[in-house]
This record gives sequence, C-alpha cells and structure tokens, in this order.
Amino acid sequence: MRFSSTLSLAVALALTLPATAQLSTYSPTGTAVSLGDGCVELTSGENGTSGAVWANEAIDLTQPFHLQTKLNFGSVNHGAEGVVLVFQTEGPDAAGTSYTDFSTSFGVEFDTRQQAEFGDIEADHIAMINHGSYAHLDGPATFTAGPVAAFVNSGNLEDGEDHLVDVVWDPAGPEMTVHLDCDARLVASIDLINDIFDGERFVWWGFTAEASDAINVERVCLTGNATGTDTEIYACPEAAVQLVAGGLDVTEYTWSPSNAVSDATLQAPMYTGVVSNTLSVTYTNQCGLEITDEVHVVVDEVTVELASDGNALNCTNDQTLTCAAESDFGAYLDYAWYVNNALVSNDMTFAATAPGHVTLEVTYPGTESLLCKDEQDLQVVVDTATFDVSAGLPGTVTCSNPAIELLGTTANDPNALAQWTTEDGAIDGDSDVVTAYAAAGGTYVLTVTNAENGCTSFDSVVIDEDMEMPEVTLGYVDGTLDCNVSQVSMVGLEVFPQEYTPMYTWMSAETGEVISTQSEATFTEAGAYTLQVEFLENGCTTTTKQAAEVHSNAEVLDLSELVLPNVITPDNNGSNDRFLPFVPGHEDTNVLTMMDEYHIQVFNRWGTLLFENNGQPLQWDGRASGTLVDPGSYIVSVQYLATCGGEQSGQLRTTLEVIR
Repeated sequence: MRFSSTLSLAVALALTLPATAQLSTYSPTGTAVSLGDGCVELTSGENGTSGAVWANEAIDLTQPFHLQTKLNFGSVNHGAEGVVLVFQTEGPDAAGTSYTDFSTSFGVEFDTRQQAEFGDIEADHIAMINHGSYAHLDGPATFTAGPVAAFVNSGNLEDGEDHLVDVVWDPAGPEMTVHLDCDARLVASIDLINDIFDGERFVWWGFTAEASDAINVERVCLTGNATGTDTEIYACPEAAVQLVAGGLDVTEYTWSPSNAVSDATLQAPMYTGVVSNTLSVTYTNQCGLEITDEVHVVVDEVTVELASDGNALNCTNDQTLTCAAESDFGAYLDYAWYVNNALVSNDMTFAATAPGHVTLEVTYPGTESLLCKDEQDLQVVVDTATFDVSAGLPGTVTCSNPAIELLGTTANDPNALAQWTTEDGAIDGDSDVVTAYAAAGGTYVLTVTNAENGCTSFDSVVIDEDMEMPEVTLGYVDGTLDCNVSQVSMVGLEVFPQEYTPMYTWMSAETGEVISTQSEATFTEAGAYTLQVEFLENGCTTTTKQAAEVHSNAEVLDLSELVLPNVITPDNNGSNDRFLPFVPGHEDTNVLTMMDEYHIQVFNRWGTLLFENNGQPLQWDGRASGTLVDPGSYIVSVQYLATCGGEQSGQLRTTLEVIR
C-alpha cells in the first residue's frame, strides 16, 4: 500500500491539497532496455550481455509484501542463464548487473541451465541463494532452499510465454514463498534481516539476467504497485493521501468502508477520512484468488527527533557527527538540514563536520499547515581536549629488579583512561593503570584517552635490560691439607665480563655454611665447596657446585675418647718408658702429632708441682728437674688443643704410678 506524497507519513485530515500517488519507479542498467508499459529487456539475445532493473524505492523487510511481476525467459532451450530476483544493500545506483556482483545479497533464482558444479538439477528450477553465489552445495553460507523444479511436471521455462511470479514475504514467520504461474513452488523459513543483511531492514530489489554464451532474450514486466498493498500509512492533518492497492492486471477493486475513500472501485483512491481508520481492499488476482488486504491509516501531527550521539565533533566520531531525523512519517517527509541558516542537505541523515548551529526542518508535502511540519535544533561544538601525560623516567630491568615500575603520570580525573603498550618489551600485571611494571627491556608507551571524547595523548619511555650473567672460569686448589699444612687456597679464578664487579660467596657444599667472601678463598677443612658469584651492578648470579674440592692426608682421630696412661716404667728398656696419651684402638698412633697445644703438669701426692712443659707436644719421661722421680703415685693433669681436621680440645686428669 502506498500513498501520494514523496514519503510514507502518518496523517490525513482535511484534503485541501490532493497529492499524486507515489508508485514504484525503476532504473535499467547494463544491457537492460526499457520496452515501455513497465517491461524491461534484460538480455538482448547476444552473447556476453548482462542487464538489470532496480526499483528506485527500498523495501522494508519488517513489513509483509507480495512482489508480483511477469518474467519471460525466451524460447531457446538452454539459451541463457535465467533470471534472479535480487535483494541487496548497495542501492539502486549500484553498478552491479549480475547477482554475483553483490557479496551481501539474497536471491530468488529462476535457472534455465543446468550446471552440475553448482549442484543444479536437470530441470529448469527455482532456488533461494545467498551472497552472490549460485552454488547449492555449501549450506547456509551460499543457499537457503532448493533447487526445486520450476513446474510440477519439470516443464521448460523457455517457452516464449510470460510467467506470473509472486514472491510473498511474511516477516512474522519469517517465511518466504515463491509462486510461479499460481503454484506455490518453494517455501523457506529465513531471517533475512539478521541472517542475511546483518540487522538492516531496508533493502533494494530488482531483477538481473546474463547470457554469457547464450542467445535468449529475457525480459521482466513490472507495475508501479509491484510490491502489493501497504499495510500501514501515516497521514498528516490537512494533507491529501492517496491509497494504492496491489495486484497485477486487476480491473476492479472494492474498498471498505466506501465512505472513507474518494472512489471505492479504484486501485488508487484518495483517503477522505479525517481521523485514523482501518480500511480493507478486495480484488481478484490473476490466479483467480480473491485477495483482501487491510490498510491502517494513522492520522497524526508531524513530529521529528534529531538523533545524534551527543553534540560534539570529537575523536570518537573522527570529528564527523552523524545526525539522523527520526519520525513515524519516515522517508516520505521532505527534509532540510541547515548549518548556520545555510541549506546543506535534503536527506534523512546529515554528517556534520564543522561546528555550528544545525537546524532540521521536516514538512509533509502539499500543505503549509503547522500540523504538518516540525523543527529541531542542535549546537555542534568541537571537543578534542586531551590530558597531559608523562611516561616517567628511564630505568633498567635487572636480575635483582626484574620488574621495574613505570611511573607514569596524568590528570587525576576519572575520564583519564590510561593504557600501557609495548611492542618489544613485556608488561607484568595490569596495563590499564598509570603505574605499571616492565618485565623486559623495550619502549613503553603510555596512552591516556579522554573518555568523554575519545581523544588520546601519549608519551614513551625506554627501559634498558641488563641480565648479564657472570661467566666463571675456575682456578685450582694449591695444595692438600694435612696436620702440617693447615690451609690451602683457590688460585687462578677469573670472572667475565670484567667490566662488572663480582661478589664472591664460598659455601660448604654439604652444610651451606659460608666459608669465605674472597675470590681466592682459604680452606682449612677437606670437602667440596660451592661458589656463588653475583654482579654488584645487576644482581645476576651464577652458582657453581663442586667449584673446589679440598683434600686432606692427615689422620684425624676423635680426641674425645682420649685416655691417659695410669702407669709408666722409665727404665729405658723401650717399653712404656714415657707418658703418652692414646685413643683406644689406635694405640700405635702418636696423638701428640695432631695437637697444636699440649700442657702437662705432674704433682706429687702432697700437691707439689714437680713438672710442667711449655705447651709443646712432649712425652714425659718421668724426670723432674732432670732427675727421675721416685717410684710412687703422682697426679697428672693434661690440657690439649688440636686443629688438624677440625678443632678439638679437652682437659684430663689421672693418677699415675711410676714404677722403677
């Protein structure tokens, strides 16, 4: 259903200025030629021809429609490629003359030539296909339904006759049905808006045909009411509205209530009501079916809203503010956009690229009534404000500081959104904070976005990385421990790179006890030693286990078991002549060779000190002041200190019998 003005509105009261019915018009492209009376020749019968005819008005997929036409496929069997009813989003001025020219599209195909590679059946057939592909093999990506034979008896479309085509769209399903010569041949459930056109409700439609190596003449005949009767019309008070019913080659219509239209028998009578009303129109179509369509006429004042995302030219919208007129009267109003009182556009949308005062005026054609116009204003400004930002000072990631703090600064404002990025470094933890952490050397960029306008400012900082590890070349231990050699050293140790300052830690491999912090460590005990070298500048550490192996030839006894003799016989017979402590089980070992200090005191039974040495290991031979003591009992006290093989010390006392 259509009406007279250039837009589909919502009001019709006092019909003071009658308007002309707005029927569909069409534009041929490519090799298509208008033949008059609504008919267009798509292919001329010559090889390589390709033509299309496009409706100049978009169709609304949220509304039901009957798209009715006549198609003639020529008379030469397999003499062309067939015809496709195409729905696309590029508009009536698109350069495409073939269905394959439109990557976002939906087609109803009337195919007169079998191509096995597309999954065609042998008979002339009908199919629903998607996105510029003729294939019936790939599922929803390229086709929706079919192919099915065009006729029940698999007859030939190329019979030289006009064939009545009626494509019915029901958005409530959503469902599309294709009728050919009054027979329903193909039905499919498909959400055209969401599954094919990505949410777009208004699409352009037309017929395409091509004859790449064929000779048929193919044509389509269209009428101004090819898409059927509109179901809802908006009318403005004091403006005339013409109703237009659908139907091909229909000679008689019946409108009801008849007193609401100028002539209840016309296809396009004038609406004579002054308030909203629901009308019906009944007619018999070419298939002999009685069709009744219902039309709701809404009478209301013209109102419009100026919709935009704010009023600023900013970085979010690339300094282009899209303004849209929103009205129930839709595309049939006259629109006028002014910037600082200068007319700049008559479209439903306007893109403001400079600051100024924007005025939107809408009018319903054919009347000067104040009820049939509206106006909105918007002051467009420029907002490209940014926040100051600093990425902070450079730094160095090291072994001792593996995550260096990035001390960025910016305004203390909730609209200042910080984001750290790096192409050659690594961020440890959150990056959408002013203070972040760099875990590797690289260039770090702090970007601060003004949340109110999308404008950004940024600063960068270079973080170095020093992870140089000590390379240790071990030397050698310069000797072997024994009870005469109490310490040995590591000599010849080298550490690279030499521009760093190495710090040394020698540890017992067994206990972990730190032995030395010198490069040429001194060892007093046998065993394995671990070396840890750390660079002062970066904290990087190399640990070498078994860096030194210290050996000892000394026989070391446990002196805690030391026993003092209780008798000597200083008679120079070579047996038991001297006082010599011993360790049980090691009586043949002279323990005094292990001792660094050995103090012995000999007392008589009255407590008189008879003999005392000077601390040197000495075997007492029973003499005091150079003379053998008398036979009898004596008290002997011993103190010792031994460091060979580890420090040992003790004090012992015993009663000694001297026998001569």
